[in-house]
Amino acid sequence: MSLDILVLLISLLVTFASWEIVTLVPQGQVSVIVFIIGITASFLLFAMVYALGRSTRKESDLITEHARLLAAIESVPIGMIIADTKGQIIVSNSELSRILGESGEGWTMEKIEETIGSVYSVRKSYDDILAKRSITDRKEIVYESKHLSIFLAPISSGEGIQGVLIVIQDVTNL
Repeated sequence: MSLDILVLLISLLVTFASWEIVTLVPQGQVSVIVFIIGITASFLLFAMVYALGRSTRKESDLITEHARLLAAIESVPIGMIIADTKGQIIVSNSELSRILGESGEGWTMEKIEETIGSVYSVRKSYDDILAKRSITDRKEIVYESKHLSIFLAPISSGEGIQGVLIVIQDVTNL
């Protein structure tokens, strides 16, 4: 239930309860009962605002954590790709573009396949991991006079495979 609906329901409940009390309770006791209802309603509204503040902080923490994760991926000296189960690339870093000698804008599985597919099919290994035909895949290839090490691994959770991590490292000078 959304917070707006909850606040509306509590407001209606307080209004209804106040009206019932005013019409049913002798005049001398109305002010005490209305005061108690007012305190209770105020407490409930405070609790909702407090809960909303906590969820906002949690959202802020998630945004911060997400930014840190992206910064960490960007600073790694190897090419990294995180692809979802539909083959969409969710995250890639600029090192990938440097290693493959291509523009970093708009990496797709198809573009990776066009770039190095004649030497190694990343898409086939990706599909094998999703179909659970292999747990991981590691391959050493030569691409444009560079020796590359390519590693693929599933990204799993309790709900199964959520995507695939693809790591491409230039090992020419190692």
